[in-house]
Amino acid sequence: MLNLGYSNKEISMLKNTYPIKKQAESTLLYNMKNLVNYFTKNGFNNSDIIKITIAVPNTICISIEDIKLRIKSLMNYGFNKILTFELIKNYPYILQLNNEKIKTGIDNLLELDFRPKTITNLIINYPSILTISYSSLKRYIKVFLDYGYSNDDAVYLLSKNYNFFDLDPKDIKSKFTNFEKLGFSNSDIIEITSYLPDLFNIPVNDFKNRFRSILDLDYDFTSLCNIIKKVPFIVTDTYIEKVENSIECFKNIGFSIDSIKSMINNNFYVLFYEKEYLESKISVFKAFSFDISETIKIISDCPIIFGFSEELLKEKLDFYLGINFKEYLIENSKILFFNLEVIKDRYSYLSSNNKSLDYLFLKDNEFSKICGGDI
Repeated sequence: MLNLGYSNKEISMLKNTYPIKKQAESTLLYNMKNLVNYFTKNGFNNSDIIKITIAVPNTICISIEDIKLRIKSLMNYGFNKILTFELIKNYPYILQLNNEKIKTGIDNLLELDFRPKTITNLIINYPSILTISYSSLKRYIKVFLDYGYSNDDAVYLLSKNYNFFDLDPKDIKSKFTNFEKLGFSNSDIIEITSYLPDLFNIPVNDFKNRFRSILDLDYDFTSLCNIIKKVPFIVTDTYIEKVENSIECFKNIGFSIDSIKSMINNNFYVLFYEKEYLESKISVFKAFSFDISETIKIISDCPIIFGFSEELLKEKLDFYLGINFKEYLIENSKILFFNLEVIKDRYSYLSSNNKSLDYLFLKDNEFSKICGGDI
């Protein structure tokens, strides 16, 4: 065992473990040799083997045939060989479960409508799920059913947010209550968490601090809840960092709080744009001789501009400035919504027929009346 890398302390601890003390030394040596050979052939290194035997000393007491049987039982339920051995490395305690316990654990999940693929992922991420009794699993599901979730949504939440299994059901109920106190309605919580279970991982007492950058724009908490309902993934760490960076960038460019709020209200996704992306759009307007105040007004009134490619934005600006519509564009930036090819055709028709360019942005049916159906 010293040759494998065990310390004297670890060897002494193993020798004094109850199941090992009862075994004959020759049996232990035989089992250990087989265990090392088997796991080494399957990609385990000495550290992996030491970790397994320290965590589950009983593995030295059982035959390699029994270990293979337990591994086979996992593979019979959809685990391939690689996943099975990764599971053992990360959660060696699973070797304590015999074939019958593994079968019972998986059958319980199937009976409660967990799907096979979901069960596989759940066991990989939370192997001790196999040790939870059927009645306990059902009690967890009931917490969500009682709150108004469908059975499918309850199962989905538990499979995605397996930390719930470390809580007492009454502590899960308190999470609902805490979010209701923040201003979320029962239906809000169900709607958001059915899409994004991560909401439950956010400490309630940290919730307002997490969204401080948005609240500092003079949004009240009800308005913040509405934003979260529209783009629920905003609660995740990755996106909340993007929100903070985006708002800071808008402020540095010169956008007022009212302008930023106006853009958010028209297009929530402006909260997630990277600094480089925002600056690239600003530079297009600069290249067409718009000053920063004019640029800010246009973008604030029409934040969908951020969805345009630079090529399309340049093409539209080039056209409108070419027909001397710069001032009109600054005051009516939503003309950038219009299909450019349609506007070009209308402009050509109106100019050729000495008709007012005031008709340029009429609705299709109204424009047809003006031009008599010629375009």
